[in-house]
Amino acid sequence: MLVRESKKDPLISIMGCEVRAKLVRVFSLNKDTVYIAKDFVKTLRKRDAVIKTVLRNLERDGIVKKKKVPAAERRSKGIRETMGYGYNKRYPHRVFLDTVVEESVPTEQEVLAKKITQVPGVQCVVTTDVYVDRPDTVADIIIASSEDNEDNLKDLIRDAEKIIGRELRCVFLTINELLYRAQTNDRFIRDTLDSSHQVHVDKTGVFVGEGASA
Repeated sequence: MLVRESKKDPLISIMGCEVRAKLVRVFSLNKDTVYIAKDFVKTLRKRDAVIKTVLRNLERDGIVKKKKVPAAERRSKGIRETMGYGYNKRYPHRVFLDTVVEESVPTEQEVLAKKITQVPGVQCVVTTDVYVDRPDTVADIIIASSEDNEDNLKDLIRDAEKIIGRELRCVFLTINELLYRAQTNDRFIRDTLDSSHQVHVDKTGVFVGEGASA
């Protein structure tokens, strides 16, 4: 398990259970996104019926509200549902809730990055805002390694997805692939440097000195 969550997590204490806390975290950090239960089944490893029950309870409590799923999203995901759930921006306690959520993000993101850097062969780890589903970012996590350890890394990512509550866009590169992209001024590298990101380790020199961009 990547991160051992417990009742010490203030969000779990406030929400009363782990699943509620994870869903609230996703909605709070992705206020303009509309989700359906299916979006959470894989990452939270819970049955569809369980997710739907929690979503209905969050709606009852006023934290989320029913919203129309954009037609383009229905087509891209191949879903028939026309209605989903989105964050209720008029929830009376949203400021307090958002503050609790945001304070937990940096710590857990660092824990994820630290676990990845401990995998043998990993020489570069760069993350964007992994808790925020931002379509403008090219990837949530970029990992470059000198060894064939993608399976081990994917296990860590799957554990992280269960905690975060959504799938992560990960790019796995060999050291040679990363260096080649940098030498050819690849758009992928340029877009990453231009987006908000954090360099956790970089022994290749591609991102060193760049740090977190605004």
